[in-house]
Amino acid sequence: MQDAPQDTPRDASRDAARHAPGGGTGESAGRSRGTEGQDALFDRLAELDAERHFFRRLDAQHSALHARCGTRTLVVTFEQVEAVVGDGEEEPMPLGFRLGDEFGWSCLTLMALGPTWFRAEAVWDFFDELIDEEFFDAFDRVLFAGAGLAAHAACAYSVAAPGATVMAFAPQATLNPEFAAFDHRFEEWRRLDFTSRYGYAPDMLDAAAEAHIFFDPSIDEDAAHAAQFNRRHIRRHRLWHFGENPAQLLEAGDTLTRLFELYDRGRLTTGEIARILRERRQNRAYLVRLVERLVARDRKRLAAIVCHNAAERLDMPRFRARRDALAAELAAEGVSLPFAPPAEAAEEARA
Repeated sequence: MQDAPQDTPRDASRDAARHAPGGGTGESAGRSRGTEGQDALFDRLAELDAERHFFRRLDAQHSALHARCGTRTLVVTFEQVEAVVGDGEEEPMPLGFRLGDEFGWSCLTLMALGPTWFRAEAVWDFFDELIDEEFFDAFDRVLFAGAGLAAHAACAYSVAAPGATVMAFAPQATLNPEFAAFDHRFEEWRRLDFTSRYGYAPDMLDAAAEAHIFFDPSIDEDAAHAAQFNRRHIRRHRLWHFGENPAQLLEAGDTLTRLFELYDRGRLTTGEIARILRERRQNRAYLVRLVERLVARDRKRLAAIVCHNAAERLDMPRFRARRDALAAELAAEGVSLPFAPPAEAAEEARA
């Protein structure tokens, strides 16, 4: 069955969208910019062509967008409304919708207001309904994707589509203290139900054809979560110095899109992914983060070397200025560098 479950009428969707909670003060004059952006996003989604799309509110915090295209590939993404609205675009749309446009895929995007981890009975019921309607059977290939708390959801709900591929960026296996007592970042949200249904993410991946877990092993909590994804068909990709939100840095360097392109071409292999990830050395956002982390750890000499490499190889003035500042500090401390300090280099050039 190719169509998703029937939506409520468009007018009802639009009305529900306008009254979505978003942290504002209520009336138009007192609303926050973020809430207005959320309302505008919901209005745009509700007005999409009903022949090819549906936008459906599942409960006060969760909604679903489906867009059908001609191909038999479906991408399922989990996203936070606040992140979609805050991405800097004039009329932002969810990542899943944009991927559908770029690659010609159908998309199903689940959106959440606030950090819910998509742990809600309405979301469970929605996926139960999709299974009962044999929604996923209409597609030859299904890809689940998400980052952070949405990565947990991508893994957990992938069980609804056996044989799917999963791409998860810094996922939490669970917040259940029995398995995640080490993670104190999200103690407030341990009250969410991670056990009843679609719960422990590593177990929910058993039905997937393959899963790719991307994480920064220097973040102890993320490394501990990643260690729980230890089935044979799961590949873990270590992204040193990418931080708690590796997908953000990957997107800044266009690497995220290239990973999805690998999937589109049927080449999402460990070797191809490693080749793409090596290009992080061209990623300005990654290099900035790397330098700042090295300086924070009092490894200024190595930070200066990274800046010198980026300045000379990529002709980046910002890194040249940072290198010069670090070189001056190190010279005052009597620390040598494997390249000529800026003043000496200029003097040699004049000679």
